[in-house]
Amino acid sequence: MLHKFIEILRCPIDGKELELVEFFKEEIDAQVKFVRIKNGLLLNKRQNICYPIFNYTPIMVCFETNLHKSFSDLFSQELSNYKSYSFPKLNPEKGEKFIQNSFSEEWGLTETENEELSFQRTDQDLVDLNKLVWLRWLKNNTVSSLLNVGCGAGKETMALQKVTKAENIIAIDSNFSILKAAENYKKDQFVNFILCSLFHIPLEKETFDLVYSQGVIHHTYSTNDAFKSISKFVKRNGFLFIWVYGLEDRLAYANVSMTSLRLFIKHYLIQINWAIECLIRPIIGRSSPFIRNILIKTISLILHPLWLTRVIHRDKWKFKNTEHNIRDLFSPIYAWRHGINEVVEWYENADFTVIDLQSQKAYQELFNGKKIQGVGLTGKKTKQ
Repeated sequence: MLHKFIEILRCPIDGKELELVEFFKEEIDAQVKFVRIKNGLLLNKRQNICYPIFNYTPIMVCFETNLHKSFSDLFSQELSNYKSYSFPKLNPEKGEKFIQNSFSEEWGLTETENEELSFQRTDQDLVDLNKLVWLRWLKNNTVSSLLNVGCGAGKETMALQKVTKAENIIAIDSNFSILKAAENYKKDQFVNFILCSLFHIPLEKETFDLVYSQGVIHHTYSTNDAFKSISKFVKRNGFLFIWVYGLEDRLAYANVSMTSLRLFIKHYLIQINWAIECLIRPIIGRSSPFIRNILIKTISLILHPLWLTRVIHRDKWKFKNTEHNIRDLFSPIYAWRHGINEVVEWYENADFTVIDLQSQKAYQELFNGKKIQGVGLTGKKTKQ
């Protein structure tokens, strides 16, 4: 991690400041030389709690994981000076361990540093998508600090940096692939990655010009509660962007399904897919990793030829891209859908004014006429 981010880091349990202990640090030979802390501790001296810094990443979940055990084994000598401290032992939020494990598998098993596609998009696609579809309002506003909630393997974070030009970016996720992201992008002096829960974000509240969460909060036990949690970190007159699965998408052809056989078939195929997804996802999400991997591989093998006919970049599409998408579709135990009016109400209840809606036209122009799905909105915080 970077030294400068200690100023806004807070204990996720009591919200108080933390003290930094360095085990190992590394001078990064980038365009401008700077230092990153590779391994160390963050101490809450009031409650004798410590949080590991492992592979450049503060590990700030409120419950113990296998990663804590690995850290203890690797740094037993260094930890001997801090025997009065212990790792936090709170209970995870509802379903949080399932979420952590399934997304760690999804990103860890199917993503690599040199992967050309993130889901169906190239790195440039991610830049264009944000610049032209989701964050069009940026051209009239300045963003110097950004919180990326649910950063995955980090490609989204780097796209956001190019679009916003923000010089203080914190990217958070609860899945363990974030350790790989911190390693891959350690030469970027503006970005810091944190492993934590979005319900217990270890940062100073009302700190960021933009809080951004795309395709994440609907995978928690309550999308609304997740929205409330992340909205607290937006400055007054700052911005909050979210994209969630849309409830209306599965009804898109309902009013025209009887006007042609093609639209009739398309409408009812969507309903069948929806029913299958709702039936299968809880089963796969709660299966053992061994069974889950067998099921995902099998479904991917069956559907791979079909996916090849539907994706944007067929020349770059590989079997593991299909597998990644199938994991994202079927392995999360939660995948809520929401109506646009419902999402607008969340913003208004949190004292935000909705200032922008995703652009359907721009999306179609970017991606060969394909229609955007889901609900993507930006709100501006009007009260403190």
